[in-house]
Amino acid sequence: MEYLGRNDFQVQVKGYRIELGEVESALLACEGVAQSVVTAIGDRLVAYVVPETGAAIDAAAITDTVAARLASHMVPAAVVVLGELPLTVNGKLDRKALPAPDFGQRVTVSRSPVTERERILADLFAEVLGLDAVGVDDSFFTLGGDSIMSIQLVTRAKAAGVLISPRDVFERRTVSGLAEIAGSGDGTVVLEELPGGGIGEIPLTPIVRWMLGRGGDFRRYSQSALLTVPATLDEDTLAATLQAVLDRHDLLRARLYRTSGTEEGWSMEVPAEGRCGRPRFSAGAGRTRSAPNSTRPSIGSTRSRA
Repeated sequence: MEYLGRNDFQVQVKGYRIELGEVESALLACEGVAQSVVTAIGDRLVAYVVPETGAAIDAAAITDTVAARLASHMVPAAVVVLGELPLTVNGKLDRKALPAPDFGQRVTVSRSPVTERERILADLFAEVLGLDAVGVDDSFFTLGGDSIMSIQLVTRAKAAGVLISPRDVFERRTVSGLAEIAGSGDGTVVLEELPGGGIGEIPLTPIVRWMLGRGGDFRRYSQSALLTVPATLDEDTLAATLQAVLDRHDLLRARLYRTSGTEEGWSMEVPAEGRCGRPRFSAGAGRTRSAPNSTRPSIGSTRSRA
């Protein structure tokens, strides 16, 4: 038996597992579309459509139609209209021959930013999308943006003193549209965290209540991620990096322990910075694995394998 790979074309993009066939079906439901193919290029979904005979289709209109039918993470970042799909000598779809979209070509020639707010947003659009420049009337999503990138845009805009929300990005889409409704970060009061904030006993979170309700052994309940690291990385640097992450994010240090003081019989606590102990590792057979520091269940622990 020879394993040739998956035949359902399921891909994972930015943490979401996506059935490409579901996206292709949504594209075929659009008026004037005769054929559709969806593929993942890097961390973006790209759709290719062939119009029906005599039909003229607009890529932006198709994107809007599909966005109304699918979850935001399933909406293609680009829709490329082709005269026909490339085929192999055997008459099958040649996915490798599908042309890569050039998001830079979608930038329109328009007026320059007028206000300071437009200038900031235009610069951030280009920065997040990886383009040299954008027009003030260009759609964020037509240029390759998606739901994850919209959150990045909102975060960077806030840091620059321009207040918008992910919903604003989906509804207004352009630099000029967002500039009209954006708020200002000037004068926003940011309270300093109180001494001891985020440390100590905390209520059970919804995901922990769900986990306890499932029953059974959950000591190995964890998530993993495969990361590429520099070849020169040593154990001390890796340990210091992980320790910095643990010290920065309180909930990653959260621990679950049995108690008679709650109805569930469990409670959570967050130790102070540096109280989790130095991360330890064991190496062998070409792989490095983190070694647990405690026998108590840790909600924020991460196990990684290379």
